[in-house]
Amino acid sequence: GQASQAQNDFVGKYAFFESVGKTAGGTGIMYNYQIIISKENGNYKARYHVDGYQAMTRLNCAVIEVKLNSEAPANSLTLQFEGFGEDDLFKSAHLYKKGQNLLYISRKGGLMASPDETAIEVTYSDEFPFEEKRGKMYVFQKQ
Repeated sequence: GQASQAQNDFVGKYAFFESVGKTAGGTGIMYNYQIIISKENGNYKARYHVDGYQAMTRLNCAVIEVKLNSEAPANSLTLQFEGFGEDDLFKSAHLYKKGQNLLYISRKGGLMASPDETAIEVTYSDEFPFEEKRGKMYVFQKQ
């Protein structure tokens, strides 16, 4: 039915806020992570943004839907690097290649998630360029 499909849709803006201590000078080091998921002609697109201390990351991502069967709505998404957004600060081309798996996204609680669950679990892939993030899972809240 339409209703269940709408509920299972990942479209939206999700955020996670991280505080990782202070600089030597005492400035708080904080990062605001955002994942913006949209749909165009039935296909997901995504953007991954990081803002904070010496960071302004803007990644455009291709999205692979992971389904239990072809009729089912996606129960998880794989975000792959597609390109840099125009405001990306460093455009570190050596860190990313097209098609590289960056993030795995599923509803918080996975297949057991309640229908009105809006938070998502974001797991960083083993191909993610920053080692300290690989394999880590964070809960992003829908904004």
